[in-house]
Amino acid sequence: MRINHRISGEMLWVAFGIFISMCIVLAGTRFLTTVLSRTEYGRLVLMISLAALFDQVVGHAIGGAAMRFYSIYSIENRLGDLRNIVFRYLLGSAFVCIFGAALVSYLQWPTIDLLLVLALAFSIALLVSGVGVRLVEGARRRRISAAFRTSFELLRFGLAALFIYFGSVSAESALGGFMVGAGIIACIHLYYIRFRLLNNDSQLSEWEKRKQFAKSFRRYAEPLLIVGFGTWVFLMSPLWALGWFCEIDEVGGYGAYHQLAFVPMLVISGLLLTYLAPIVYEKTLESADKAMEDSYRLRIVTLIAVLLTAVIAYFGHRPIATLLVGEHFRSYSWMFPWLIMAGGFYGVAQQLLLKLRAEMKTLKLAAIQLAFALISVIFYSLAANYFAVDGVVYTVAALNALLLILAFVFTGVRKKNYESPDTYISKN
Repeated sequence: MRINHRISGEMLWVAFGIFISMCIVLAGTRFLTTVLSRTEYGRLVLMISLAALFDQVVGHAIGGAAMRFYSIYSIENRLGDLRNIVFRYLLGSAFVCIFGAALVSYLQWPTIDLLLVLALAFSIALLVSGVGVRLVEGARRRRISAAFRTSFELLRFGLAALFIYFGSVSAESALGGFMVGAGIIACIHLYYIRFRLLNNDSQLSEWEKRKQFAKSFRRYAEPLLIVGFGTWVFLMSPLWALGWFCEIDEVGGYGAYHQLAFVPMLVISGLLLTYLAPIVYEKTLESADKAMEDSYRLRIVTLIAVLLTAVIAYFGHRPIATLLVGEHFRSYSWMFPWLIMAGGFYGVAQQLLLKLRAEMKTLKLAAIQLAFALISVIFYSLAANYFAVDGVVYTVAALNALLLILAFVFTGVRKKNYESPDTYISKN
């Protein structure tokens, strides 16, 4: 009963975080699509997608490994080791990103693209915040995670509005506000991880044991770099295909509905994933199949909710668009049901593929994501070139449906050769 009560309490905090974050995102997107033209919004969306690359690749690897290993390090009473590993990777990654920003500025001198530099700075803040949230979720501290997520959205959209009000109505002002807001949250994350979550230096283990744990962490995280890159290409290639083959205002129109329809499905599914992952990882110490079976109902409910939401959006996309976007973006409202469906399919597929993470099969996961990344680049490019934004939207829905079907196929077969985390660490 106590375990069920804890899980129910965690679910309430996850739901609260989803609701507040989504309300802020919807209000912020309404503001930006009202004050920015489709061209400026298109420039903003492309740079945000570029900034997300670093977090999606490096942050996904570090944070995903930290979330996966948190329960193992906690049981072994070695959270101090985990802190040292995470901070070492964060420091090295931030240095690479700063070096990249400096190199870009040097190559562009004296005509520096301010929007690109802001995007690179924003990427560092996203990296730290992303790793911080994943680590807090790994520790199952749902209230803290909900507070971080809502504060992040509130600060980035609030400061973007201030920068636009006191500066210029441009993509640069909006991204500058995003960067400062994310930077503030990133600093708070670093403090919390260092002095609250992983603050016990007495938990440091002997050198050989520490070296073994670090090697296991690195071996688990390295394939996640490929997973993260494949995920970024799969999710962001529609924007860049439109930017390459169509006008930038088409990117802005698609980007607004991507933010309002596809991204909320990703956020909801992603938060459900971060809710499920620590529970599954803990239960995986007993049985991977049992751990996944316990979350099966939630995935089915999520899929049904996605389909119902898409049907509602199909019949009511015009009044929904009037409420959620500025006047210049409303002609694209037909995208709503297709992008909602696509985002939901992708999110449920990731919940299914969680089984591969639990079973330490990140190489197989990387192969799946990389294959879909390659397919997406080819098909989105063809769709944008021959059918413009209409073709891209329908292709997004089709490819995400295919990913969902294959996720059911890959994870539906029971595996008898499951390797426990203890065996994984001892072998590596």
